[in-house]
Amino acid sequence: MEVVPFDISHFDTLDFEDRDMLSREYRATYESFGKAGPCFTLMNNIPIFSGGIVINWPGCGSAWMLPSIHVEDHPASVYRYTEMMIKKYMEENHLHRVQASVKADDVKANRFVVNLGFQFEGLMRAFWTDKSDYFLYARIN
Repeated sequence: MEVVPFDISHFDTLDFEDRDMLSREYRATYESFGKAGPCFTLMNNIPIFSGGIVINWPGCGSAWMLPSIHVEDHPASVYRYTEMMIKKYMEENHLHRVQASVKADDVKANRFVVNLGFQFEGLMRAFWTDKSDYFLYARIN
């Protein structure tokens, strides 16, 4: 496994199930995320997982993540590297808060962010374009 800076070409070649915000339709969004704060891709000859933090304003950022279908083949590496990069990015960018929104019914994603040290803050009703609910989490330094 290798951690490299995120590039939009990683999104273009990422193998994922098209759902919610994980869609080719949002390429421009992820391209802007790649320019709005620190971000990385975990590679194993192909992109396995990308993520980063959009810096909202000094001290605060919003986490984003792009999991491929290959994440389940490398769960320990994905967790370990994501935890390492979040910690690094928070320190380097002097962030006291990073928040993440996660679809309420996505059990794996909710468990993942909690294991990364994010704490539940609330329910965001009708958050997505299909009016689905999302949970808001935050990791505070």
